[in-house]
Amino acid sequence: EEFLRQLAPRCRHLIAVARRGDRLEALAAELADTVTVEPLVADLATVEGQVRVVEALRQRGPVQLLVNNAGFGTFGAFAASDIDQELAMVRVHQDATLRLTRAALPFMREAGGGQVINVASIGAFLPMPST
Repeated sequence: EEFLRQLAPRCRHLIAVARRGDRLEALAAELADTVTVEPLVADLATVEGQVRVVEALRQRGPVQLLVNNAGFGTFGAFAASDIDQELAMVRVHQDATLRLTRAALPFMREAGGGQVINVASIGAFLPMPST
């Protein structure tokens, strides 16, 4: 949400992706005087959700800036963790980042440039106890 607030004065059109439509709609209304925010409900832990966003990017391009900010973590001993949650985390952190970046690149190349911001937590770089 904060990325959208910070980008709003610098952009004309933003596509905001999240699992919860109510939060997206509220954010779009909050920023309506500054920028057009297009809410797109999609679960990036699923291939279907990722493809939905890719199709939206292709239909609405060009894409000048992509912010990959989705993510979540699991806690506890790996051996006792829910493997489906672990795999969903991998799909969000890795698969969605790769798929969405790949979809944005043709627009950026055609325009002669663009920007991708990948947000990660410290958990991506350091082992943490009980994670």
